[in-house]
Amino acid sequence: GSPYAPYSGLTLGTDGFFYGTSSAENGFIGAVFKADSSGNVTVLYSFKNRGDGAVPWAPPIQCTDGSLYGTTTNTDGVYKLAPDGTFTALYAFGLLEGQGNLAPGVKAPLVQGSDGYFYGTTVFGAPGQSNFLGTVFKITSTGAITYIYNFDNTHGAAPIGPVIQASDGDFYGTTSAGGANGFGVVFRLTSSGELTVLHSFNGTDGKTPNAGLVQANN
Repeated sequence: GSPYAPYSGLTLGTDGFFYGTSSAENGFIGAVFKADSSGNVTVLYSFKNRGDGAVPWAPPIQCTDGSLYGTTTNTDGVYKLAPDGTFTALYAFGLLEGQGNLAPGVKAPLVQGSDGYFYGTTVFGAPGQSNFLGTVFKITSTGAITYIYNFDNTHGAAPIGPVIQASDGDFYGTTSAGGANGFGVVFRLTSSGELTVLHSFNGTDGKTPNAGLVQANN
């Protein structure tokens, strides 16, 4: 089928191709694709929502092993797509207990840390975690997950964007809500889970950021 309705950007692979996802595909519920600089598109995997996830919003990232790792929003999860085309569903989050049919909300791309783990965010929390206000997690290439931080509203809530690892080794990101004024924050987070609010938006300097950060050359 032909992929359509992409929500995100692209990742440049080491092979020179651009990799991305679409939220839909003819006959399927989203796809991972690659494209060349001339616009020729090849579908690498079609999601079926049968234990493999569905409706990916974020682009996959390429790991140091050459595989693509990404997230899906429906039946929130993390997947791996090997260079030979083998697809593996690494982790499925499941629904939040006591929160009706609320899913964790995995919308951001992953980032591979210098320690080899993949780091990501959930918007609404995670099964077995507290607060239901979002988390930062890390996951191995084999699907073992650890939650580093549970947002508590005072230090932000509902992170929609990804985290990045800066040159100082810490992780930086934004939340779309919470903080001193309820409009979201910019935060710094160590790999051991110590979070510092760097800025709380107040509505005059911006509010409710949905995207992450980028480190500039200064």
